[in-house]
Amino acid sequence: MNNNLSSPVGASTGTNKATLIHANTLIEGNIISGSVLNIQGTVLGDINAKTVIIENNASCKGKVNSNIAVISGQFDGDIVANHVDVKSSATISGSIQKKTISVDTGAKINAKISSIK
Repeated sequence: MNNNLSSPVGASTGTNKATLIHANTLIEGNIISGSVLNIQGTVLGDINAKTVIIENNASCKGKVNSNIAVISGQFDGDIVANHVDVKSSATISGSIQKKTISVDTGAKINAKISSIK
């Protein structure tokens, strides 16, 4: 019996050391990363990473704490980030605390937005 796991949940790519959560993957629990976290699947829990990217068909429920948050998919919870980039395909509910924010036309936001120093 081969117990070797050949498809890890996270994968490092290049010098950026990005972690990828693949589509059709569900993570329940908190995630801490010192680099880029690219989510294509589903995360139920809190995320603390340098950069969080929630892709178009991805969904997350919890709290995001990051330097940069790029939201293209569904997010339900609280975002605390220096910069938040909300793409046109995004749906966000909850709260956003940010220094700066950019919102593309078509994005759906039902959240309290406030500034941080």
